[in-house]
Amino acid sequence: MKWISVKDDSPKNHAKVLFLLKEDFGDHNIRCLSGVVKKYRGDFWFYDHVDFIWHKEDVTHWRVIPEPPEE
Repeated sequence: MKWISVKDDSPKNHAKVLFLLKEDFGDHNIRCLSGVVKKYRGDFWFYDHVDFIWHKEDVTHWRVIPEPPEE
């Protein structure tokens, strides 16, 4: 599965995703988080699992979290 630019497409509502932030984190210029997407008033927001929320303008790319492997 490939990374998708927020400029090209938006995830489905309530999708579980990985997402990359635009912020500069010093030596680590990319910050990858996991969370859920929620749409509100025609816009979408990325919620991580620590209750932080990012607007799509804060995110560069996203991808759906794949299903875990079967044992």
